[in-house]
Amino acid sequence: RACTLLDHPNNVQAVLSRCVIACTLSECLKGVTSKSGIPVRTPRFHVLSGDEGGGGEGGETTMMQSNDFVVVPSDEDDGGESSTNETTTTKESIVQEITSQIDNGLFNYPLIAKPLTAAGTVESHKMGVILNQTGLKKIRTPCILQEYANHDELLFKVYVLGDNVWVFPRSSLPNLPVGECQQPSALNEGYVQFDSQRSYPTASDFGFYPENNKRSEADDDSGGGGDETTVCDDDGKKRHADLAGGVTAEDIQPVADCLRRAFGLELFGFDIIVVQNYKPKSKPDNPCRKQMFIIDVNYFPGYKEVPNFSKLLAQHLAQCAIRGRLLSIE
Repeated sequence: RACTLLDHPNNVQAVLSRCVIACTLSECLKGVTSKSGIPVRTPRFHVLSGDEGGGGEGGETTMMQSNDFVVVPSDEDDGGESSTNETTTTKESIVQEITSQIDNGLFNYPLIAKPLTAAGTVESHKMGVILNQTGLKKIRTPCILQEYANHDELLFKVYVLGDNVWVFPRSSLPNLPVGECQQPSALNEGYVQFDSQRSYPTASDFGFYPENNKRSEADDDSGGGGDETTVCDDDGKKRHADLAGGVTAEDIQPVADCLRRAFGLELFGFDIIVVQNYKPKSKPDNPCRKQMFIIDVNYFPGYKEVPNFSKLLAQHLAQCAIRGRLLSIE
């Protein structure tokens, strides 16, 4: 009897690694736009790898560069006598390299650190926002560092089931001032950790409040949200309503189709943010300021907002089984 395989385990395994996800997105999204013409990409990123033996002789750091990412050995060691010195040296090398990339305009503070494991463990959902060099020293490797793009405290959960696509808005992280934060704060010391499955931190958790959280001109140089970042409930609700009206399943369909081909999956979801005023330092003449960033891809998400999903899933599985059966007898 023929057996229909909906999603190959190897393809499912690929989306359990944020490194693989980021590299796949950086390749497959080249030239991709939404139906309305908004460019779609993944945030720039650094991967701090946990592969042992990744460094060169004498504890030197081996760098592997490709487009917008750099892979660096982590601070893991084999317990040798010189492990403490090597760990310190490696951490200093990581800080120096990332600081150099920031100075060269590839990145800017804030940054967001995420575990390389994308799902399946409690730790995979623990992330941190880095505001300065002090915060950079607090990251735990292996991890992936992504640029933090202001997106008006709103992300969109996109669910895909074969050809079907649904989009739902969700609350997200606050808009933050761009550039290294020199403002001392005993609350965070340059690093704010959070659990992505719980309530996101607010601007006040970062030491920013309505009266001092307005956008500076620096925001226009390095990407960010809309023209206003004042933390105000009324304004926030208005912006959310405006943005939600512009991100639809129809507009995202070409993006979903692209990811479906790239990852080889039928049952998956992804998170997307809309950056209203994106202009990185490395591309000051960027002609398109509004962009969409895909910040995460996950297999078989909850689909909890999708009406009658159980019935839709059953219909899709039945169709796949029938199609597979017909192909097997041809």
